[in-house]
Amino acid sequence: MAQHTATKAAPTPVIIYGSCVTRDMFEFAPPPGTHLIDYVARQSWCSIGNPVNSGALESVHLESPFQNRSFQGDLRGDAVDRIAAGLRRNPNAHLLIDLTDERGGVYAGPDGAVVTRNLDVVGNGIYGKLPEEWERLSFGFLGYSLLFGEAATKLKRSLTSLGIWERTTVIGNLWAHEDAEGQQVYASERDAEAMNPLLSECYDFLEDQGWQVVRMEDVPPIADVNHKWGPSPFHYDLAYYQEMSKRVEQSLSGR
Repeated sequence: MAQHTATKAAPTPVIIYGSCVTRDMFEFAPPPGTHLIDYVARQSWCSIGNPVNSGALESVHLESPFQNRSFQGDLRGDAVDRIAAGLRRNPNAHLLIDLTDERGGVYAGPDGAVVTRNLDVVGNGIYGKLPEEWERLSFGFLGYSLLFGEAATKLKRSLTSLGIWERTTVIGNLWAHEDAEGQQVYASERDAEAMNPLLSECYDFLEDQGWQVVRMEDVPPIADVNHKWGPSPFHYDLAYYQEMSKRVEQSLSGR
């Protein structure tokens, strides 16, 4: 009698280009059949390929090795290089993107250099040492939106060249107004009422440009008062991560 051995499918390799939103989904409610291979954080789309040469910034040392790696990578504008490196190791990898680290906006120099306004760095006054001709561009405002639109076109072109464009998904998460106890939660500068319309406009724009966006507007986000990283509009309860994971799984399986 013949015996057949079932072959278990290899997990789908995933690269995150985004924030703790997607990283925490993988920690608390990972999409079934996936395997995280790299996590590129704290880098605006606008800084990609626009390296910064500034002694004031290059000498910054943050609290953790992860923060330092992320900050130095942003100065190099190396997000696409990191994605390419992941693809060399895992040619069938999928890319998951979220936009939460865009919330601080960017600083743009007259020579085309761009640095993400990293909220790990804001409190130490380093950005105040940038030359006065550098301009702060806030998320959702005209200058930033124009720069982001150009960056989105360039990023799409790069991902297409790498062969991962058709396996790229943007997670359209929104911010939570309240935690499970009904207490309002805030980020450092904005709350959900200010941020969510800007995020939705950004997702609309990306969909118009052909990006695959997992929309979450129909799911009320609730912040977790006991979240391991503390209360925040984008530190969610388990139910939100689970729904996000379910929709991401559907997106990945449809590719």
